[in-house]
Amino acid sequence: MSQYALPDPPACTPYSSKIPNAYGYQPSLAPGIVFVVLFTTSAIAHAIQAWMHRRRSQTPWLWFFVIGAIYEDIGWCGRLASHWCAYGGTLFEMQISALIGGKLFRPTSSHLVLVSDDVTAPAFTQAGIYIITYSFIALLGRSTSPLPLPPKVYLWTFLAIDVTCLVLQAVGGGLASSAFGRDADPKVGTNIMVGGIIAQLVFTILFGFVLFIVLWRGRAQIKPSKPLTALSAATSTAVLCMIARGVYRAIELAQGWRGELITNEVYFCVLDGALMLIAVGIFNFWNPGTLLERERAARGEEQVPSPVADEEKTRPGDSSSSE
Repeated sequence: MSQYALPDPPACTPYSSKIPNAYGYQPSLAPGIVFVVLFTTSAIAHAIQAWMHRRRSQTPWLWFFVIGAIYEDIGWCGRLASHWCAYGGTLFEMQISALIGGKLFRPTSSHLVLVSDDVTAPAFTQAGIYIITYSFIALLGRSTSPLPLPPKVYLWTFLAIDVTCLVLQAVGGGLASSAFGRDADPKVGTNIMVGGIIAQLVFTILFGFVLFIVLWRGRAQIKPSKPLTALSAATSTAVLCMIARGVYRAIELAQGWRGELITNEVYFCVLDGALMLIAVGIFNFWNPGTLLERERAARGEEQVPSPVADEEKTRPGDSSSSE
């Protein structure tokens, strides 16, 4: 057996620290139950909220949060089942594909191989947050953005960057997979994949700065508005959680597949599970569809800004309005 191989006991063999598995530990029962219950509750709540807004406003993008919560739930169901079947390759693939994605390891009869799943829970949640930022710029005016560009430019730019970073991770994963197939060192492919993850983290931080600038420049309109104040706080909290999770993920994978972070369940529960629960769940309490609808109603307008709108109206503070 090479240094990159794992033993292949039956999936539900009682866990033994003497028999290594893909996790590096036996997933605990309590965290699995807690996160499955909470993410299920969040997904149901998001679905109800999205359904309630299906006709009253142009907010079909609220379903991004529903899908993001469902993916988190699927991943944690895989981890929960892995408590009893810690050597199950399918369960490991299920949780790591849903929660992390890209091209990541799963055990087979002789190797740690890579699986392909470039769309994950954080990707859907982040897409929803991008659209909230789009809505802020469309509502508060282009002058609140760093550059006087149409809000759709920001939206599609960040979405395109996300896809590019995921493709980079996939390329690195493919190279690492090929190396594992030859019992070779997967370092080159792994480094490329980590580079894609770091690039994605950098652009998430950049997006955080864009959001901060928009909220700061629009503070005169946000401060007297309870809906916008609440949505600003919720969105900022979610972005900070996703940045913190991204830092953890980048360091974790940079350490390698048997590093301290990736083989320690506590880090995973706190720096991935808890942070994503906050990022997803906070919009259940401060739902963007409801808050944007209330703000537009207070302004005497009919619909919430949406990237699927046919035209953009000039907002107070637009550069075009001051010409």
